[in-house]
Amino acid sequence: MSDCETFYTNLRRILSRVFARWFVLLAAAWFLAPLAGPSPAKEPEPQFTSKEFLEPVKFLASDKLKGRGDGTRELDEAAQYIAKRFKKFGLKPVGDKGTYLQRFKITVGAQMGPNNSVTYQSGATRTTLTPAQDFVPFSFSEAVTVQAPLVFAGYGITAPEFNYDDYKGADAKGKIVLVLRHEPQENDEKSVFAGKQLTTHAEIVNKAINARNHGAVGMISSLRGRAWKTFARPLTRTFRTTPSRSSPPRKLLCPWTSSAFARRWLTCSAS
Repeated sequence: MSDCETFYTNLRRILSRVFARWFVLLAAAWFLAPLAGPSPAKEPEPQFTSKEFLEPVKFLASDKLKGRGDGTRELDEAAQYIAKRFKKFGLKPVGDKGTYLQRFKITVGAQMGPNNSVTYQSGATRTTLTPAQDFVPFSFSEAVTVQAPLVFAGYGITAPEFNYDDYKGADAKGKIVLVLRHEPQENDEKSVFAGKQLTTHAEIVNKAINARNHGAVGMISSLRGRAWKTFARPLTRTFRTTPSRSSPPRKLLCPWTSSAFARRWLTCSAS
């Protein structure tokens, strides 16, 4: 065999081996490709953003709605706002007459009648308070006539979890207790209660329940300054209830009074 034939024979052998290797590599790549899976697809854009949740919170908690008190125009406005959002997101209405709203009755306050009176006696001196000027009944006050001694009960709080009890050592049975509003150290971040955050013990309904549980027949609390001027209005005023997780106490006389009379009573008891 000539040198030329030998060269071409060797070339064919080399090329056949190269092509065979390429075929093996291509076949392996084709076989392994499904095992590797498709390339990661781009994540779809979220259907909702934080804006969808933040806007309702900002509106419902805004000063414009004034706390959305029961029976107020602002609460109705909040209800209509929520109903519109339900409709926007395609929720099926199951309320009254095919709407998103359901109406129900709720007691939101009480109107003071003409026969309310408060008279206190210190020694031989008797003083009669003027309704809606010197005192205003709580909306949950019982319609009863009570004549009893007056005792001071601090903030009117019994809180075992904070090792605090204004009634410790006090005899409130059969008496009317005078209590302060809110909680002790309410402006102190290191308060034994919850710092500057008021707890449920500050709620006036809970104070009334606690007074009744200690045998009191009545409870008086006081307001001062602008708070009293706002609260004490003509006899036609409707007094709104204070929202609370607790039920109002029964058989308990509970009026507000001005801080001027509260100070006078405390002065009498200290003298």
